[in-house]
Amino acid sequence: MKLISCHIENFGRLRNFDHTFEDGLNLFLRENGWGKSTLTAFLCAMFYGMPGTRRRAAGENDRVKYRPWQGGTFGGKILFESGGHVYELTRIFGKKESEDVFDLRDAETNLPDFRFSARIGEELFGLDRVSFRRTVFVGQLDCATKATDNVNALLADLAEQTGDLGGYEDAMKRLTDAANRLTPKRRTGSLYRRAVQIRLLERETAGASDLDRQIGARRRHGADGGKRRAVISVNSAVLLFGLAGLFARWIHLPAIGITFGRVDQYLGDFCQRDLDSGTLSEAQA
Repeated sequence: MKLISCHIENFGRLRNFDHTFEDGLNLFLRENGWGKSTLTAFLCAMFYGMPGTRRRAAGENDRVKYRPWQGGTFGGKILFESGGHVYELTRIFGKKESEDVFDLRDAETNLPDFRFSARIGEELFGLDRVSFRRTVFVGQLDCATKATDNVNALLADLAEQTGDLGGYEDAMKRLTDAANRLTPKRRTGSLYRRAVQIRLLERETAGASDLDRQIGARRRHGADGGKRRAVISVNSAVLLFGLAGLFARWIHLPAIGITFGRVDQYLGDFCQRDLDSGTLSEAQA
Protein backbone atom coordinates (compact mmCIF):
# COMPACT_ATOMS: atom_id res chain seq x y z
CA MET A 1 0.00 0.00 0.00
CA LYS A 2 1.24 3.49 -0.84
CA LEU A 3 -0.08 6.84 0.37
CA ILE A 4 -0.43 9.41 -2.40
CA SER A 5 -2.10 12.43 -0.82
CA CYS A 6 -4.56 13.51 1.85
CA HIS A 7 -7.06 16.29 2.44
CA ILE A 8 -8.29 17.19 5.90
CA GLU A 9 -11.51 19.15 6.21
CA ASN A 10 -11.38 19.43 9.98
CA PHE A 11 -9.52 17.18 12.37
CA GLY A 12 -8.22 18.55 15.65
CA ARG A 13 -6.30 21.75 14.96
CA LEU A 14 -5.80 20.89 11.27
CA ARG A 15 -8.32 22.55 8.96
CA ASN A 16 -8.50 22.58 5.15
CA PHE A 17 -5.08 20.92 5.05
CA ASP A 18 -3.64 19.21 1.94
CA HIS A 19 -0.45 17.20 1.60
CA THR A 20 1.12 15.11 -1.18
CA PHE A 21 3.31 12.27 0.02
CA GLU A 22 6.67 11.59 -1.62
CA ASP A 23 8.25 8.22 -2.31
CA GLY A 24 10.29 6.93 0.58
CA LEU A 25 10.46 8.62 3.98
CA ASN A 26 8.33 11.71 4.62
CA LEU A 27 9.52 14.06 7.37
CA PHE A 28 7.46 16.76 9.09
CA LEU A 29 9.74 19.19 10.91
CA ARG A 30 7.36 21.59 12.63
CA GLU A 31 7.18 23.37 15.94
CA ASN A 32 5.36 21.88 18.91
CA GLY A 33 1.61 22.26 18.66
CA TRP A 34 1.57 22.42 14.82
CA GLY A 35 -0.39 19.17 14.51
CA LYS A 36 2.11 16.43 13.72
CA SER A 37 0.53 13.95 16.10
CA THR A 38 -2.90 15.07 14.88
CA LEU A 39 -1.92 14.22 11.29
CA THR A 40 -0.81 10.70 12.25
CA ALA A 41 -4.01 10.21 14.27
CA PHE A 42 -6.00 11.30 11.20
CA LEU A 43 -4.26 8.68 9.03
CA CYS A 44 -4.99 5.97 11.57
CA ALA A 45 -8.63 7.05 11.89
CA MET A 46 -9.10 7.03 8.11
CA PHE A 47 -8.12 3.37 7.83
CA TYR A 48 -9.50 2.09 11.14
CA GLY A 49 -12.24 4.53 11.97
CA MET A 50 -12.95 5.69 15.50
CA PRO A 51 -14.24 3.13 17.97
CA GLY A 52 -17.42 3.94 19.82
CA THR A 53 -16.98 4.68 23.51
CA ARG A 54 -19.01 6.32 26.23
CA ARG A 55 -16.01 7.92 27.83
CA ARG A 56 -16.14 11.68 27.71
CA ALA A 57 -12.54 12.52 28.61
CA ALA A 58 -10.55 13.75 25.60
CA GLY A 59 -7.57 11.60 26.57
CA GLU A 60 -9.70 8.45 26.37
CA ASN A 61 -12.02 9.34 23.48
CA ASP A 62 -10.62 10.38 20.07
CA ARG A 63 -13.99 11.69 18.95
CA VAL A 64 -13.92 14.20 21.71
CA LYS A 65 -10.18 14.90 21.39
CA TYR A 66 -10.15 15.66 17.65
CA ARG A 67 -13.63 17.02 17.08
CA PRO A 68 -13.18 20.50 15.50
CA TRP A 69 -14.04 23.13 18.10
CA GLN A 70 -14.75 25.64 15.31
CA GLY A 71 -17.37 23.31 13.76
CA GLY A 72 -17.51 22.07 10.17
CA THR A 73 -17.11 18.64 8.60
CA PHE A 74 -15.22 16.27 10.87
CA GLY A 75 -13.01 14.09 8.62
CA GLY A 76 -11.33 14.15 5.22
CA LYS A 77 -10.01 12.10 2.29
CA ILE A 78 -7.01 9.94 1.50
CA LEU A 79 -5.71 8.94 -1.94
CA PHE A 80 -3.74 5.69 -1.84
CA GLU A 81 -2.57 2.88 -4.11
CA SER A 82 -2.89 -0.83 -3.44
CA GLY A 83 -2.50 -3.78 -5.79
CA GLY A 84 -2.04 -1.54 -8.82
CA HIS A 85 -5.30 0.37 -8.18
CA VAL A 86 -5.70 3.91 -6.88
CA TYR A 87 -8.48 4.52 -4.39
CA GLU A 88 -10.05 7.59 -2.80
CA LEU A 89 -11.13 6.94 0.79
CA THR A 90 -13.49 9.37 2.53
CA ARG A 91 -14.58 9.26 6.15
CA ILE A 92 -16.86 11.66 7.97
CA PHE A 93 -17.10 11.20 11.73
CA GLY A 94 -20.20 11.88 13.76
CA LYS A 95 -20.74 12.18 17.46
CA LYS A 96 -21.05 8.40 17.65
CA GLU A 97 -19.92 5.49 15.50
CA SER A 98 -23.35 4.86 13.98
CA GLU A 99 -23.27 8.36 12.44
CA ASP A 100 -19.94 7.81 10.66
CA VAL A 101 -19.82 7.86 6.86
CA PHE A 102 -17.46 5.59 4.89
CA ASP A 103 -16.99 5.94 1.12
CA LEU A 104 -14.44 4.20 -1.12
CA ARG A 105 -14.14 5.01 -4.83
CA ASP A 106 -11.97 4.14 -7.78
CA ALA A 107 -9.86 7.26 -8.29
CA GLU A 108 -9.83 6.87 -12.08
CA THR A 109 -13.56 6.33 -12.66
CA ASN A 110 -14.92 7.97 -9.49
CA LEU A 111 -17.28 5.02 -9.15
CA PRO A 112 -17.92 3.28 -5.82
CA ASP A 113 -15.49 0.45 -5.15
CA PHE A 114 -16.45 -2.51 -2.98
CA ARG A 115 -13.15 -4.37 -2.83
CA PHE A 116 -12.72 -3.10 0.74
CA SER A 117 -15.23 -2.47 3.51
CA ALA A 118 -15.29 -0.01 6.40
CA ARG A 119 -12.76 -2.35 8.05
CA ILE A 120 -10.28 -1.49 5.32
CA GLY A 121 -7.35 -1.19 7.75
CA GLU A 122 -7.65 -4.82 8.86
CA GLU A 123 -8.18 -5.95 5.26
CA LEU A 124 -5.11 -4.07 3.99
CA PHE A 125 -2.63 -4.64 6.83
CA GLY A 126 -3.90 -7.85 8.41
CA LEU A 127 -3.90 -6.18 11.86
CA ASP A 128 -6.67 -4.90 14.06
CA ARG A 129 -6.66 -1.29 15.25
CA VAL A 130 -4.93 -1.93 18.58
CA SER A 131 -2.24 -4.15 17.03
CA PHE A 132 -1.63 -1.55 14.32
CA ARG A 133 -1.09 1.18 16.91
CA ARG A 134 1.41 -1.00 18.79
CA THR A 135 3.47 -2.08 15.77
CA VAL A 136 3.38 -0.12 12.52
CA PHE A 137 1.91 3.04 14.00
CA VAL A 138 3.53 4.72 16.99
CA GLY A 139 1.94 7.91 18.25
CA GLN A 140 3.29 10.51 20.65
CA LEU A 141 3.50 9.22 24.24
CA ASP A 142 2.10 5.93 22.97
CA CYS A 143 4.96 3.46 22.84
CA ALA A 144 3.35 0.44 24.45
CA THR A 145 5.23 -2.73 23.50
CA LYS A 146 2.83 -5.28 24.97
CA ALA A 147 1.73 -7.76 22.30
CA THR A 148 -1.95 -8.15 21.52
CA ASP A 149 -3.77 -11.41 20.84
CA ASN A 150 -3.67 -10.57 17.12
CA VAL A 151 0.12 -10.09 17.17
CA ASN A 152 0.66 -13.29 19.19
CA ALA A 153 -1.46 -15.24 16.74
CA LEU A 154 0.53 -13.92 13.78
CA LEU A 155 3.86 -14.76 15.46
CA ALA A 156 2.69 -18.26 16.39
CA ASP A 157 1.48 -18.85 12.86
CA LEU A 158 4.89 -17.88 11.47
CA ALA A 159 6.65 -20.23 13.89
CA GLU A 160 4.42 -23.15 12.92
CA GLN A 161 4.62 -22.62 9.16
CA THR A 162 7.55 -24.98 8.53
CA GLY A 163 6.14 -25.57 5.08
CA ASP A 164 7.81 -22.37 3.97
CA LEU A 165 11.12 -24.26 3.84
CA GLY A 166 9.61 -26.75 1.44
CA GLY A 167 8.23 -23.88 -0.57
CA TYR A 168 11.70 -22.34 -0.79
CA GLU A 169 13.25 -25.60 -1.94
CA ASP A 170 10.52 -26.07 -4.52
CA ALA A 171 11.03 -22.54 -5.81
CA MET A 172 14.80 -23.06 -6.07
CA LYS A 173 14.27 -26.34 -7.95
CA ARG A 174 11.97 -24.62 -10.42
CA LEU A 175 14.49 -21.85 -10.98
CA THR A 176 17.30 -24.36 -11.47
CA ASP A 177 15.26 -26.38 -13.96
CA ALA A 178 14.37 -23.23 -15.87
CA ALA A 179 18.04 -22.21 -16.01
CA ASN A 180 19.03 -25.68 -17.24
CA ARG A 181 16.44 -25.49 -20.00
CA LEU A 182 18.03 -22.28 -21.20
CA THR A 183 21.72 -22.99 -20.61
CA PRO A 184 24.07 -22.73 -23.61
CA LYS A 185 26.41 -25.35 -22.10
CA ARG A 186 24.10 -28.39 -22.36
CA ARG A 187 22.88 -30.02 -25.55
CA THR A 188 19.35 -29.97 -24.16
CA GLY A 189 19.52 -26.25 -23.41
CA SER A 190 17.44 -23.92 -25.52
CA LEU A 191 20.30 -21.47 -26.01
CA TYR A 192 22.64 -24.31 -27.06
CA ARG A 193 20.18 -25.54 -29.69
CA ARG A 194 19.67 -22.04 -31.00
CA ALA A 195 23.45 -21.53 -31.27
CA VAL A 196 23.72 -24.76 -33.31
CA GLN A 197 20.94 -23.58 -35.63
CA ILE A 198 22.70 -20.25 -36.10
CA ARG A 199 25.97 -21.98 -37.04
CA LEU A 200 24.17 -24.21 -39.57
CA LEU A 201 22.47 -21.21 -41.14
CA GLU A 202 25.80 -19.38 -41.33
CA ARG A 203 27.33 -22.36 -43.15
CA GLU A 204 24.45 -22.50 -45.61
CA THR A 205 24.78 -18.77 -46.22
CA ALA A 206 28.54 -19.11 -46.81
CA GLY A 207 27.94 -22.00 -49.26
CA ALA A 208 25.43 -19.92 -51.20
CA SER A 209 27.97 -17.11 -51.46
CA ASP A 210 30.64 -19.50 -52.82
CA LEU A 211 28.15 -20.82 -55.37
CA ASP A 212 27.38 -17.30 -56.54
CA ARG A 213 31.10 -16.60 -56.99
CA GLN A 214 31.57 -19.82 -58.97
CA ILE A 215 28.66 -19.02 -61.27
CA GLY A 216 30.03 -15.53 -61.89
CA ALA A 217 33.50 -16.89 -62.65
CA ARG A 218 32.09 -19.43 -65.13
CA ARG A 219 30.09 -16.74 -66.87
CA ARG A 220 33.14 -14.52 -67.22
CA HIS A 221 35.23 -17.49 -68.41
CA GLY A 222 32.61 -18.36 -71.04
CA ALA A 223 32.53 -14.79 -72.37
CA ASP A 224 36.34 -14.60 -72.57
CA GLY A 225 36.49 -17.97 -74.34
CA GLY A 226 34.01 -16.80 -76.97
CA LYS A 227 36.14 -13.74 -77.71
CA ARG A 228 39.29 -15.86 -77.99
CA ARG A 229 37.57 -18.29 -80.37
CA ALA A 230 36.46 -15.36 -82.59
CA VAL A 231 40.04 -14.01 -82.78
CA ILE A 232 41.44 -17.45 -83.65
CA SER A 233 38.87 -17.87 -86.44
CA VAL A 234 39.65 -14.48 -87.92
CA ASN A 235 43.40 -15.05 -87.69
CA SER A 236 43.03 -18.45 -89.32
CA ALA A 237 41.02 -16.98 -92.17
CA VAL A 238 43.57 -14.22 -92.70
CA LEU A 239 46.39 -16.77 -92.76
CA LEU A 240 44.55 -19.08 -95.15
CA PHE A 241 43.71 -16.41 -97.69
CA GLY A 242 47.20 -14.93 -97.42
CA LEU A 243 48.72 -18.31 -98.28
CA ALA A 244 46.29 -18.71 -101.16
CA GLY A 245 47.35 -15.34 -102.59
CA LEU A 246 51.02 -16.23 -102.42
CA PHE A 247 50.35 -19.55 -104.11
CA ALA A 248 48.43 -17.87 -106.91
CA ARG A 249 51.24 -15.41 -107.54
CA TRP A 250 53.79 -18.22 -107.50
CA ILE A 251 52.04 -20.23 -110.24
CA HIS A 252 51.44 -17.08 -112.34
CA LEU A 253 47.64 -17.10 -112.20
CA PRO A 254 46.80 -13.40 -112.61
CA ALA A 255 43.05 -13.74 -112.29
CA ILE A 256 43.19 -15.94 -109.24
CA GLY A 257 45.91 -13.76 -107.76
CA ILE A 258 43.77 -10.70 -108.26
CA THR A 259 40.83 -12.44 -106.61
CA PHE A 260 42.83 -13.58 -103.59
CA GLY A 261 44.52 -10.23 -103.41
CA ARG A 262 41.15 -8.56 -103.04
CA VAL A 263 40.15 -11.03 -100.36
CA ASP A 264 43.42 -10.42 -98.59
CA GLN A 265 42.85 -6.67 -98.75
CA TYR A 266 39.27 -7.07 -97.48
CA LEU A 267 40.35 -9.18 -94.53
CA GLY A 268 43.13 -6.76 -93.73
CA ASP A 269 40.71 -3.84 -93.72
CA PHE A 270 38.29 -5.84 -91.50
CA CYS A 271 40.99 -6.69 -88.99
CA GLN A 272 42.24 -3.09 -88.97
CA ARG A 273 38.75 -1.81 -88.12
CA ASP A 274 38.48 -4.29 -85.25
CA LEU A 275 41.87 -3.28 -84.00
CA ASP A 276 40.84 0.38 -84.10
CA SER A 277 37.63 -0.38 -82.16
CA GLY A 278 39.54 -2.40 -79.53
CA THR A 279 37.59 -5.65 -79.98
CA LEU A 280 40.48 -7.84 -81.02
CA SER A 281 42.90 -6.27 -78.61
CA GLU A 282 40.52 -6.89 -75.72
CA ALA A 283 39.93 -10.48 -76.81
CA GLN A 284 43.63 -11.13 -77.19
CA ALA A 285 44.28 -9.62 -73.80
